[in-house]
Amino acid sequence: MKKEIEYALDKLGDAFSRLKEGALQAKDELDKDGVIQRFEFTFEQFWKSLRIFLEDEGLECRTPKDGATFMTPVNCGFDKSNPYALI
Repeated sequence: MKKEIEYALDKLGDAFSRLKEGALQAKDELDKDGVIQRFEFTFEQFWKSLRIFLEDEGLECRTPKDGATFMTPVNCGFDKSNPYALI
């Protein structure tokens, strides 16, 4: 399972880099629409990575709309001051 987590986090890192790149270069409405799509893709990658991690820890993982799912890493002891703790 560790390789699956590492792979998911690598994909998340790539998605985040592309989001950042797009956000820094957006000049018009079409560019902004592209950044929104990159954000949605990055969010999906984050959700998949979080789900894989939590399931590996033996924790229930519902949907991304469930706020409790996103609080689970904090409740498990991740450093709240480090926004990149899962990346």
